[in-house]
This record gives sequence, structure tokens and C-alpha cells, in this order.
Amino acid sequence: MGDEGFGAADGAELRRPDGRTGVVVGAVRAKTSFVGDISIGSVVIDGGGDRVGVPITDLVALHAGYPFVHPPGFKELRTGIAAGRIVVCAGPDGCGKESAATRALIDSGSPGVRAVPGGLGLDEIGRVIEALAEQGRDCVVSGLPEWSVKALCGPRGDHVLAVTRSRGLRVVVTTTAEPDPAWRRRFTVAELDYPEARAVSAAYLRTTGASPTAHTLTADVLNELELPVRPAVVAAVVTEAIKGSRDTQAIVREYSTTSYVDALTAWLGEGRSPREIALLAAGTTLSGADCVAVNEQAEVLARMLRGPSTVVREKRFVAGTSWPETFLRPATGRVGTHFGVLTTDLVEVCPPYRPNELLQSLWLTLGPDFRQSYVRWLRTLAGRRKLRWHAAYSAGGLFSLDPVVAEEEILRPWANSRQAWDRRCAGMALGTPVAMGADATASRRLANAWATGPSPHLNHAAVAAYGGVLGAWDDSTIAPMQLYRIARRVPPLATEVHWTMANLVVSGADAIHARTCTLAYLETTSRGQREARTVYAMLPALFDSLLSPATVCVESLQALRSEPSNWHRLCTLVGTALTTPPGAKSGRACLTAVTEAIALGHVDHSFASELIRGTKEACRPLGSVSRLGDALRRTLTPLTRSPSGDTRSVATALMTQFFAGS
Repeated sequence: MGDEGFGAADGAELRRPDGRTGVVVGAVRAKTSFVGDISIGSVVIDGGGDRVGVPITDLVALHAGYPFVHPPGFKELRTGIAAGRIVVCAGPDGCGKESAATRALIDSGSPGVRAVPGGLGLDEIGRVIEALAEQGRDCVVSGLPEWSVKALCGPRGDHVLAVTRSRGLRVVVTTTAEPDPAWRRRFTVAELDYPEARAVSAAYLRTTGASPTAHTLTADVLNELELPVRPAVVAAVVTEAIKGSRDTQAIVREYSTTSYVDALTAWLGEGRSPREIALLAAGTTLSGADCVAVNEQAEVLARMLRGPSTVVREKRFVAGTSWPETFLRPATGRVGTHFGVLTTDLVEVCPPYRPNELLQSLWLTLGPDFRQSYVRWLRTLAGRRKLRWHAAYSAGGLFSLDPVVAEEEILRPWANSRQAWDRRCAGMALGTPVAMGADATASRRLANAWATGPSPHLNHAAVAAYGGVLGAWDDSTIAPMQLYRIARRVPPLATEVHWTMANLVVSGADAIHARTCTLAYLETTSRGQREARTVYAMLPALFDSLLSPATVCVESLQALRSEPSNWHRLCTLVGTALTTPPGAKSGRACLTAVTEAIALGHVDHSFASELIRGTKEACRPLGSVSRLGDALRRTLTPLTRSPSGDTRSVATALMTQFFAGS
């Protein structure tokens, strides 16, 4: 691919799902374990000269499945809402501000509560609030950074205040920032904290009807975890206890937040050689990678570290220095190659340590000489195909710890690079805070700035961000909207947007929030005649991913088939595509892909039967069932003459099943 390319030559890699489910911690997954119905609507606003639908979540339905425990400060929150003013709900990340705000609004008689995505720009947030006011809906603006709340205290907030007063709308803004005195003069401020972990666990255990053994295991784990414990972590612990597949210590190791600085300080002792430091840093950064590649990269980093240094102390060089056994260990794993799946030697971080937390401790423990050399080395890894994901994930871990330095010295050079994979690494890095269960506010704001800016390179980085872990696992709903807007505004990026949009649907069985948001946004947006063309162009990539034999895709498809609302949305998209001229080509491509996937054994025949029946039901209210039948015939008839005998057999069987009497 040329330097300025946007992915045409990298299609094979783009087809790989990038939700990266393996790096997502249990506490993040647990957020989807107890949620109620994910109901996604939209409001249309004028954004950058183009009318665009903004996905809006029904928070009452979303939080219906959560057992609710009043957090400290809830009384003040409810009092502020009753006063009819804009309320700023401040508190530490993960303490349950959105669910508390939703419950307080319900208690005050709200006719409905909608979530305004906090990752939008402030002007767009204002327009969404105005649109919701027309519908008479109260709203929660989740995860505003400090500077946005400050801006609301100035002239930019006057319009929002005027709308809320004239319409009787109640707005709650949640933030992790420390409340400023100016906020209290302008708004009501309620400060929340973590609810008591034992009360939260008792509520979850009652909801699930867990066994006495699960109760005991949950209590034992909570006794050993450092307080405070986030509600999402409590939910994850309860889930683990109900499964009963791991003992107390294994669960504690998974969710412990103990710093590794003391262990590193002890290991450093009186000094370590550059190679020893490099082995630890490279092994931590590339945990799970081939040991030969890690050794090679450790030597590169060691050369950068050598020389005058106040951080590392030179010792006699010994060839083949072993891995620091305290933190790293050899392992074996299976890797895919163009000549088959092979077993190879790997290096990985030892339990109970975790790669990103260990890297953060290295960053804190060692001085600027290490940091400068490490950053220069890390940036080069984006050019190594088998190592670039490790580099992006590690860069995101540093961004979570030290956002100013990491953005300036790693993410910004990558995002502005002429090399496409540098830009993709910058985007993928923004998902690490989400995967770690850390505060993702900075990631959301930076991704939005890249997506809405004029630079095609930054737009490209945003595509990688919204199509990766950030889009798949953050509880914001704007990833599909941002990807759609970029596809419309930057045509050279459209193909890559199609694949990354598909990634959101196949990020794993438990990534239901991303799957629902994406399919709901596509189905809603396709109702507009002009917008439908962009949506239909995305469908072939979506089906290519859904029908892939990759494990995460198979699991995602199985989950999708068991979700009635999402299955109906998918069938509606295919049905409307097949029965309208702008979507006919894409619809035929989807059905052809299904037929060929059955022939290859990737899915069973029942999938095609269910899909065709579902499209028929979706087309019935539109009066387009006959057009659907004609489109199915035009698609399947040529396939009955396919050179592939298996494809011919599948197509013939479908024709017999649905058109036997005609």
C-alpha cells in the first residue's frame, strides 16, 4: 500500500474483527450481564452542514436489569433534580452516576430519560438536548470532561439553560472532575461516591437467585479486594462466583488493583543492566508474542538504553540473558500463518501481574531516560505487522496513566503519520482505557476531535478508534454515527469504515451494546432515501464478518440469532436492500455470501431459512413481499448454475424450499 493509502491493500487484515475481546477485563464485560433492554432511538440534528441522526439510549430500559443501591450523595442528587435545575453529578469513575441519575429522575416523575452521548462536541450536545426537549424527554449527559462543564458555566451554556427552563426539561450532567465553585453558582452540584460493596453484592445475588456457595465465595473475594470496589467489579465477582469455575485467589488476582511499584523496586535492587530492563519492558509490551520477536525487540530497546543513564546501571553483558522470572514466563501458543496453524514459543506476563498495569509501574518507577528511549522504540513497532497491536495496546495503557505525554509523544505522531498502520495504531490505542475498565473520557474526547477535524489522517485514526475496542466496549453510543459521518464526508475512507462498522457487530457474544447500537443506527438511518445508499454499501462487509469462521464471529452470530430485536433489524436491512433499487446490488451480495458460507460449512442451512423468513416478515408491513420474492429468484437462480457443486446444491435447496409451487 502506498504511503497515502487508506486500506485498499490491507483488506485481509481489515476483515479481522478488532474488538479484541481477549484484552477486555471482566468488570467491563459485567456491565452487559445485568442490563435491561437496550432500546436505541435517534434524534436528527444539523452537524457540520449535514443532517445526521444521533443515537439516543432509553436509560430507563437500559438500567432496568441493574439492582440499584443508593450511593453516598444520592439524596442531594434527587433534591437537585426536584428543584428543576441542571444538576452536575460528580464522582469517581465507575461509581454508578448514570444509573443513579436515571433512578433519581424516575423518582421525580420523569416521563422518560434519554442518554446524550458525552463524546459529542458541546455544540452538538446542545442541539441534541434541544431536540429531546421537543419530545418532552429528560436527559443525562454522561461523562463530560472538566473543560466542557466549565464551558457550560459560560455563554455556551445559556442556550441550554433557556431550553430547559422553557420546556421544563431536567438535565443531569455526569463528570469525574472535581467540582469547581463556579459550578455551584450556576448549577446544583451533587457529589456521589462508590456504594458499599457488600450492599451491591447482596442486591446482585438476590437478583440472580445465587446459591449459598456463590454467596460465600463472593464474600470471601470482597474481603480480600482493596476498597472501594466499583459496582461493575462487584457484578463481575458475582458472575464468577455463580459460575464457580475459579477459586477465591484466582478471582482476587483478576480484579485486584494493587500497584506493582513495590515489586518492581525490589527487583531493581541496586541496579539492572540495559538488557535486563529491555527484556522486561519488551516482554511486558509484547506479552503473548513470539519469543524470538520479543528477544529481537529487546535488543533494539537495550541499544537505545545504553549509554549515560541515571536509571539503569550497566553490568557485564551476558548473551542470552533469561527472562525476568518474577514478571515474565515462557509459554506456547497456536498462531495462524499462510501455511497453516502452528505451535510456537511465546513470552507472557506471569499472573498475578497484568501487562498494562506492569508497564504503567515501569513508567512510574524508572526515570526520564527510560521513558524517552521506550517511547522512541514503541513508535517503531507500528510498522511491524505481528507486533503493532501490542504496541497500540501498550500506548493506550500509557495514555490512561499519562494522557498529556502519551498523546504528544506517541499518539499524535502516529495519528499524523503518512503510514496508514501508524494511524490505525493511534486509533486502536484509545480503546485500552476502556479494556482496562479505566476512565475513558480522554479517549472519547480525542476520538471525537479526530473524527470531526479537517485532516483525513486524523479522520482515519478515528475510524480505527471507533471500529476497535473503544467503539465495541465503551458504553457510549456514538461509534456507528461517527463512522457513518466519516464515510459520507471522506469517501476514500468508506471501504475501511465498512469493515470497522462490521467489527462492532462481531466483537463477541457479550458485546451486545455495540451490536445493538450499530444495527439500530443502520436500520434507522436507512429509512432516509439519501442516507440509505451509504448504509446499503456497508451490508456486504457486515455479512462477510458475520459469516466468518473466526471464533469471535461465530459467537457473535449465535448471540445475534438469539436476540429478537437485533435479528429483526438485520432482516429489515436485508429486506429493504433487496426490494429497493439503491440497495439491490448489496442485498444480492449478502444473500450470495450466505449461500456460499453454507456451502463452505461456516453456517448451517437453517440460517438462510431464518433470514429469508425474517426478511419476508420485515417486508410485509411495507407491501414489498412480492418484490422480495422476485429479488430472491434473481439472486438464487444464477447460483443454481454455479461452478461449485456445493453452492449449486445449497441454492437449489433454497429455491425448492421457498419457490417449489411456483
